[in-house]
Amino acid sequence: LGINLTTLVTFLRAVEAEYVSDNQYHTSVHAADVLQTLHCLIQMGRGGISEALEKIDVYAMLLSAVVHDIGHPGTNNLYQINAKTDLAIMYDGKSCLENMHAAKTFQLILNSEKNGCCNINVLESLSPKQKNQIRNKMIQAILATDMSHHFSSVSCVEKIVAEMRIQNLSWSGLNQIYVETVMNFMLHLADISNPGKPLKVAKHWANCALSEFFAQGDLEAEKGLPVSLLCDRNSTELASSQRDFIRFIVLPAFEVLGSIIPEVKRIVVPQLLQNLEYWESMVETD
Repeated sequence: LGINLTTLVTFLRAVEAEYVSDNQYHTSVHAADVLQTLHCLIQMGRGGISEALEKIDVYAMLLSAVVHDIGHPGTNNLYQINAKTDLAIMYDGKSCLENMHAAKTFQLILNSEKNGCCNINVLESLSPKQKNQIRNKMIQAILATDMSHHFSSVSCVEKIVAEMRIQNLSWSGLNQIYVETVMNFMLHLADISNPGKPLKVAKHWANCALSEFFAQGDLEAEKGLPVSLLCDRNSTELASSQRDFIRFIVLPAFEVLGSIIPEVKRIVVPQLLQNLEYWESMVETD
């Protein structure tokens, strides 16, 4: 694709600066973790779905991972709606944060061009058609990280897998819309993959997430707003919240991905089951 590495590094530094370092969870480190995880999933998919990807597809997905939470304020979509924030009003309460992340990304690139700042246009070497393709792919991928779409996304990918089996379809011959749907699903799973990491790492991220949730809950209580799920520090327990998150959200989704990528079934699913067993034992101890 002819990407200039100096421009790419400058872009990454500019994006890092736009992440809110005071957040406990949604920081540039989380973005780097999601990027690395998505890269691993793509590598695991070699010989399968990854064979259906063009270079431009991979580039768009990796960029999406980098920017998927850029400018995250440390409060979720429900808070935006209940607090009637500018984001909720601007985006009519629909994927407020995800729309903001996508818009902020392209504003960052465009403003640097207009103001003659250091070059961070990581799309400059592409043709106008390719630029539009990447922009559209990135927007759809970022929007797909909205947790409110989780169960519909799992169901959609299950249907794609079933159709492939019934019609004996290969990834290389699959409808491009289906391929993009699965790739967006992979980014979403990379975003919620922390419980599938080695236990020490998983526990670290779990504590970070709850710290940020509790800060939101404190803010909601202070403003007289309904305290969101998992955000009440007086009633939310780490072990039970992680147990339920794995049992009902993360594990079923990775099992679906494992039916597409055997390496996920071999490596990630067993780690999830092992961590689930740990959290279950901690709940029993408590």
